[in-house]
Amino acid sequence: MAADPNKIILTGENPFIRLSTTGAEPFTTNASFWRIITCPAGPGHVLYLKSELTQDAWRIYTASSSGPENQLG
Repeated sequence: MAADPNKIILTGENPFIRLSTTGAEPFTTNASFWRIITCPAGPGHVLYLKSELTQDAWRIYTASSSGPENQLG
């Protein structure tokens, strides 16, 4: 099935931040935040976080207008 280049799948924002103690050291935190404004499943928010605070494992936090906040992963 070919994708329709004229059909909007989702709209939103995706800021990303990386933190380190100094510019020369490895990152201690990676965070990607998604704010979905329009999509077939409805609006919502997702935060992908990998940090020393999560024992360097990716964690996924979600929230939408149709349900409670959740932690996945």
